[in-house]
Amino acid sequence: RLLYYRFRKKSGWKYSRAAFTLLSIVIAYLIFNEKYAWKLILEQECFSEKAEKSGCLKRVWERYTFHLSERDAKLLYIDINSHCSKVKRLGHRIQDGGWNICADDFQPKHRGSKVLKNMDIGDPRRADPCIVYSFGINDDPSFDKDLVRRWPSCTVYAFDPSIGRETGDNFLGPNIKFYSIGLAGKDMKDDLIRGWEIMTLDSIMKMLNHDHVNLVKMDIEGNEWDTFASWEKTGVYKKIGHLVGEIHFVGVDELDFFREVKILKLLRNQFGFNVFHRENNFRWSRPFDVPYSDGNKKVRTYTCLELGWKRDR
Repeated sequence: RLLYYRFRKKSGWKYSRAAFTLLSIVIAYLIFNEKYAWKLILEQECFSEKAEKSGCLKRVWERYTFHLSERDAKLLYIDINSHCSKVKRLGHRIQDGGWNICADDFQPKHRGSKVLKNMDIGDPRRADPCIVYSFGINDDPSFDKDLVRRWPSCTVYAFDPSIGRETGDNFLGPNIKFYSIGLAGKDMKDDLIRGWEIMTLDSIMKMLNHDHVNLVKMDIEGNEWDTFASWEKTGVYKKIGHLVGEIHFVGVDELDFFREVKILKLLRNQFGFNVFHRENNFRWSRPFDVPYSDGNKKVRTYTCLELGWKRDR
């Protein structure tokens, strides 16, 4: 009885004590039945420090009943489902440091000129001024340098707090501005673990006074999931032309994969980003089979994928 009243007071439970008792029995059974991972799900969704208390039981049920359909698997990251008339690779052609972008986004808005029509899409003379954010350059800025070489009217803002450089260091050449700032799902002036300055995309755009970014490139080693999730509240995705980067499936078990696929579906269904390029990163990943709900079939993918998205709406 005491447990019931405490739970009712803290959670706003409006149902009878009998309903609470029945729910407690079901939860206890599922927790101690090793067939289900309910204990871990409950800890993550209801009792962890980061968990939102409201609606936690609904989220637990969503995770337990989650199934990935074959159609979702193909639309999310298996098949290309957005048209790009000219995909260009910038930076290294084979190894890490090179990225495939959609050159369509670098065409000028004034397309009536016969001269422009006869030019190649990637011709620098076609390009209007553009803004590019490049998150995670490590020791290889070949992508950033190649982009400003091809489109001199563009400015690249490069971000990486891990390379021992200070904001404003002019070591990347003309039209490339460096910031010792990392990207994540929330602002942290002093990351307790590494001492880095971390900001959200929305905060960075406000800091630089930008209302539109033609291209966002990110290679942020797993932080992309929190970053993408934060866009739902800020609406910053509406200010992005297209997006390229790596996604890292942090865990290949159902618990981690649920959240990651849910965020990918958010990118497609709510943000309007569709895949125009997909490539397996064979060097830094391993294959794994993802089961989906249509029978006992599985989809083979990799723990690290290089993807390109266009915002089609």
